[in-house]
Amino acid sequence: MCLASSGCKPNIKCHNVANGGYFCGPYQISWAYWADAGKPGDAGFANDFETCLNKKSCAESTVRGYMAKWGNDCNADGRVDCFDFAAIHKVCDVK
Repeated sequence: MCLASSGCKPNIKCHNVANGGYFCGPYQISWAYWADAGKPGDAGFANDFETCLNKKSCAESTVRGYMAKWGNDCNADGRVDCFDFAAIHKVCDVK
């Protein structure tokens, strides 16, 4: 997912995109995705969104938290696997 999102470049920072979204870090994660994942990061900062997502380890914790909450069988093959996680990360309807 990191490779598909940004080439897994460590220097990708937060930026606006044409459709009005705002995404951060190597996984290109939005604030809503981060919040759904449980807002991982430094507990001393209530909105540690940008700092967390620009650190690969914290961004990965965010992805794990999001998948734990929303993981489902997007392609209806009877399994929840890497293909589903990749789809959930960007396109699968999870709500």
